[in-house]
Amino acid sequence: MGNHVNILGYDHRSRRLWPYLGPMLADRAIVKEFGGPLYSTPATHWFIALDGNEAVGFCAVRQTPTVWWFDYMYVRTEYRGRSVARKLADARFCHIGAWKPKPIRLTCLDSQSVGHAQRGFKVVSTRGQWVTMEHPK
Repeated sequence: MGNHVNILGYDHRSRRLWPYLGPMLADRAIVKEFGGPLYSTPATHWFIALDGNEAVGFCAVRQTPTVWWFDYMYVRTEYRGRSVARKLADARFCHIGAWKPKPIRLTCLDSQSVGHAQRGFKVVSTRGQWVTMEHPK
């Protein structure tokens, strides 16, 4: 494991994205951790955390007419606690910074909501163990 992780951003249509993201989206352990399959749409922009040429994490942001959706956040177990998720989250905020301001939404497990609250997200709804949060941008 290297000490320096780089974050690269890719549009859904980028051919450079899929060699990194594809194997992770198809990984049964990752799908199980998310509670179901992951997907991408043409409106999705992905961020990949790389240690050298190895993908060690990812997150996505998706623009809709009314809000930005912060979709997915995953960091390989052995890289957790090393600020990789923070770097990925920072990349999302940086990406949308140049666009017209609109609210940001995300859905996460209740157990993960504390970290998002520290970044200014507020709970707008709950359903079982899932929480939808919004940031005013």
